[in-house]
Amino acid sequence: MNIETNTADVWKSNLVSDAELTDFLAARGKKKSWMHLLNNRFKLMPKGIVLPGVTYLDKKIGLKIARGKSVVYPKAIEGYLEKIIHLNEAGKTYNDISKMSDIIEEREVLQKLIDADLFNDHRIMDVGAIGNFRIALKFLKKKLFWADDHPLAKETSDWEEARRRLGKIYFDCSKKMMEFAAASGDAYQKLKTEKDRVGRELDFYNALMGTVTKQGVQLLKDGLVSQGEWMREVVMLDQ
Repeated sequence: MNIETNTADVWKSNLVSDAELTDFLAARGKKKSWMHLLNNRFKLMPKGIVLPGVTYLDKKIGLKIARGKSVVYPKAIEGYLEKIIHLNEAGKTYNDISKMSDIIEEREVLQKLIDADLFNDHRIMDVGAIGNFRIALKFLKKKLFWADDHPLAKETSDWEEARRRLGKIYFDCSKKMMEFAAASGDAYQKLKTEKDRVGRELDFYNALMGTVTKQGVQLLKDGLVSQGEWMREVVMLDQ
């Protein structure tokens, strides 16, 4: 799978939002504040994936709606929290529960799953960003009169392929990290080290490709490329 595809969709079915988790807890007689108690006083909660707040236009009412940040967790957290509820109902204090070896192990596995997840990963370049890079590169070649054998023309064209290759390694590392999250030994850590290394390379190519896109957009702003020309290229990419 290429990293420029919507990789978030691959993991989305394995995640649960804080709103869904609130409903899950409500059905068991617990409020969201209970989850905060577990986290703040007893460190029983793993650190979830924080999604930034967004502002969007609701066309039905014609107003901008602001949505605050939200948090998602692996769906496996439901079984973990249910286990804590049952232990507490059986007479264990939350302090006792926080020191139980199997609970500690489960929380660590959940955290490993979260750390391995690609949902909302800043290194993922979506299809639109890849398309804008291709369009920008095409117009830069045209306006700067780069021949096919021009060093910059060839080098910039190779960036996308290099990034695609790295993206596959990055994706595979994440997938395998999830598979080894509950395993003993150092397999998970080795995969994490490799993912981090490849991630830094992806950061490099993302920066290079982002620069090309900015230069292409500057041609648009300077009037060297018309809006119509750019949009025609967008339509061609979608076909």
